[in-house]
Amino acid sequence: MDTPKKKSEKDIQKLVTRWLKGENEAFGELYDYYIDNLYRFIYYKVKDEKDVEDLVEIAFLKVFESKDSFNPKKSSFGTWLYNIARNTVIDFYRTKKETVEIPVSHSETDGGDIKDKVDGTLNSDVLKEALDKISENNKELVIFRFVEELSYTEVSKILKKKEGTVRVMQYRALNELKDVLTEMGFDYEDF
Repeated sequence: MDTPKKKSEKDIQKLVTRWLKGENEAFGELYDYYIDNLYRFIYYKVKDEKDVEDLVEIAFLKVFESKDSFNPKKSSFGTWLYNIARNTVIDFYRTKKETVEIPVSHSETDGGDIKDKVDGTLNSDVLKEALDKISENNKELVIFRFVEELSYTEVSKILKKKEGTVRVMQYRALNELKDVLTEMGFDYEDF
């Protein structure tokens, strides 16, 4: 499957408008555009690959079925989609009766330096293993910012927190991830 080219926010808005007017082909284009990102987002939050695939499809189905509740004046389609995916994962863990700790944390650095070095050093399996060892809230933030490469603004809308709070949260999340990676035998100087 070819990865769809990066679309501008304006292109996404046009597709959303067409979909909201009843053109389901436009939803297919949105699906194709977001499928890999949504898969990756859920992959780092859920252990079993079959569950990941199911949850991605459930999230897209929820989006399609709740089309009438989407308000483009209130949020972007991407923000709305990630909120639905996030809630789908939360519902999944609730039904499995696993406890998911969601503490609140805070930061003031953008973390770009560590991200660049981690990208070049770690493969996705090692990153997934490390992310599984940090708190759920921090895991989610790291995925949004560094796997999905969402801006502070986008993450703040999804998490319903102020941008400054998201920056502080990121600082703490990266520190926790650094500690876990150090425990796993990675030298912080590698980052």
